[in-house]
Amino acid sequence: MAFKVASSSKDYSRLIYILEILGICYTVSILLLFVASGWSQRFALYARSLAVNTYAAVPLYFLGAYLVYWAFEFPLVCYRSFILEHRFSLSTQRPLSWFSDHLKSSLIFCLIALVYTQVFYLSYNFFPASWWLTFSLFWIFFGIILTKITPVAILPLFFAHTRCCDENLTGKIGELARGMGIGPLEVFEINFSKVTHKANAAFLGLGKTRRVLLADTLQERYSQEEILVILAHEFAHHKLGHMRKMIILGAILILAFSYLVFIGNSYVLAFFGFASLGDVAALPIILAWLALFNFLTQPFTNFISRRMERHADSVAIEATGLAQAFISMLGKLSTQNLSDKNPHPLVKFLFFDHPPIDERITLARAFLKTASLSV
Repeated sequence: MAFKVASSSKDYSRLIYILEILGICYTVSILLLFVASGWSQRFALYARSLAVNTYAAVPLYFLGAYLVYWAFEFPLVCYRSFILEHRFSLSTQRPLSWFSDHLKSSLIFCLIALVYTQVFYLSYNFFPASWWLTFSLFWIFFGIILTKITPVAILPLFFAHTRCCDENLTGKIGELARGMGIGPLEVFEINFSKVTHKANAAFLGLGKTRRVLLADTLQERYSQEEILVILAHEFAHHKLGHMRKMIILGAILILAFSYLVFIGNSYVLAFFGFASLGDVAALPIILAWLALFNFLTQPFTNFISRRMERHADSVAIEATGLAQAFISMLGKLSTQNLSDKNPHPLVKFLFFDHPPIDERITLARAFLKTASLSV
């Protein structure tokens, strides 16, 4: 049985990596073919004929183009998030429930993307010499707002969550949070089991929306010590200022991307026959550019993230002294979530924003060895 689980983890992970690369290629191909085929120009022309002005044409074009993109992307999304999860016995979701969640997430994404798109064209038209800076600042600010409201406005649309009724556990979580310099927290249990057999815990939100979220699948199979060391890891990110640092890193990348588009757009647009970024029909080119930029910078952001995760692991183990619980928790999580415990270095470089499970276990064992020598 142990060999079967290990094999399933490798098979599942391999398919995820393949789909990740296929996804970026598929996305870029759809966007560029939409332009090269002339359909983007036709959509833009039709949107302008219906709109009372240029700014009204942007949402009409975007909604029509997004509907086409959504239809073309649907088979890949369905295979990745529904068929594959069922194939490896990770999902508990029925087709109608999955489609309902996919539709909700698509609508939310569409609305957020529409806001960004409208602001982009407003910035381009009103600040032609500095649109890249104006748009970037909005992008950064709006991203922070989304981070703040996600736990209270978006997550409940997908998972029912109630306050954790285990007073003993919530008391220990509160004590741990205070010991790591975090103020009073609300602890919620979310209904993960209606969707998946996987387990997780999170510390989400900003300011007053900060909260601990515990998956019911986690509470069913993990000891209190294992849950506490998971949360100690999440609290360590807060203590070390990792969210603030990742926001700064994200802001730098947003500025870099916008400036690259600003200085290089004339060459790219000329290749496709466009005169300026102000033509909404050129929007798919910008989105394809963004998809490639994210893929190319992902190894760098993953490297930074892995360093932060290792630091958070160290702080969590030192703060709790629960190295053995940390090791047993990672063993359970890797089995339950079908994680690739020891990936190829290239796979780790491209896709892993956390250190592989085996590396994290090695860190905890080193702590145990050091602790035993000091006694």
